[in-house]
Amino acid sequence: MMHCVKPSTADDRRENILRRAKPRRHGDRKLTPREVNEMRSSFWRSAPQTYGGQPAIWRALEDAAACKDNLYYAQAIIDTYMIRLEKPDMTVCYDDSGHRYELPLYVLVDPTNMVYGNGNIIERIRQHRR
Repeated sequence: MMHCVKPSTADDRRENILRRAKPRRHGDRKLTPREVNEMRSSFWRSAPQTYGGQPAIWRALEDAAACKDNLYYAQAIIDTYMIRLEKPDMTVCYDDSGHRYELPLYVLVDPTNMVYGNGNIIERIRQHRR
């Protein structure tokens, strides 16, 4: 007797839901928005050569990361390119051939030690709430 296995695509999709990454500190010093943008650009430019994988997947991950304020569009990109999320914040992903893609948190969200003008806005807000 033969048994057919039904693909669990619905379950896979339910488990492959993108969540907003939680900001954390990056490094020991304060960073300006310009420095963070330069770090992001440098990462995306070098990632395909440094870490391997498919250039189209790297571009899709960059596009999804750029949609950080709109998870609906980011999720659509993830689904379109059949990217599997090991971690829902997109820091660890796999393409359909099984290649692993690791993204630093600073490409997904602004670090908490990023300064705007005269001081860190996020730290000011946290102190104000206390």
